[in-house]
Amino acid sequence: TDFTFGVEELEWSPDGSWLLAVAVTPTEEWEGLDEEEQKRKPRRITFVPYRFDNKGWTHDRRRHLWLVDPLGEREPSCLTPGEFDEELAAWSPDGQKVAFISDRDPKRGLVSGNDVWEVDVESGKVTRASPRGFWAAVSYRPDGALHVLGNLDTKYPVDAYLYRRESDDSLTDLTGHLDRGSVSLAAGPAAIRWDGTHAVLGLEDSGRFGVIRVSPEGEVDQLVGGDRVVTGFDTHEGGLVFT
Repeated sequence: TDFTFGVEELEWSPDGSWLLAVAVTPTEEWEGLDEEEQKRKPRRITFVPYRFDNKGWTHDRRRHLWLVDPLGEREPSCLTPGEFDEELAAWSPDGQKVAFISDRDPKRGLVSGNDVWEVDVESGKVTRASPRGFWAAVSYRPDGALHVLGNLDTKYPVDAYLYRRESDDSLTDLTGHLDRGSVSLAAGPAAIRWDGTHAVLGLEDSGRFGVIRVSPEGEVDQLVGGDRVVTGFDTHEGGLVFT
């Protein structure tokens, strides 16, 4: 890749023919300017947020989803052009859709929360995939059922739960019955992995961060516990690897 501000995320398509990248590129007004011109150019701010911790200016660049040919034979193409930023993308198992998180509210920056969306890879059509909430991760079960990690509530403080999207677009809370408020929050990675039909995710508990497995019915097994903080994990052929 050769994007101006680099790539922040990367996901292989299910068939391996594409890489999905969250790439950072300048807006049209700032494209092609060298470093000296960027310093000299006046910045007219018309919306919030326009800066972010550890990122600096954000009003002059966008984070979009791009399809990248792993062989370099096809030019990268933007799946989500426009005035919004996208992140935390996940492929559907059939490779026809990509789910992602983006705040597209007209008052974004002034109202809390974000949204989960889906984009059709062939047509580029974007549709809302869940009600507004505080969402931290999205993932498709191997059979195509979309799962989201976060909370339907948009008020602080926010606990995180695992939800499954049903055929009528409603959300079923799979972990709300636990006597712990959060799965996969600040203490460890916000991630959903899969062991067949069972979701594998982190659980924050009394200063510790372990890994649990959640069945489609919401039954929970502890996979990694004890006095530790798991900082990363993934499933592999019925097993688990973690740091």
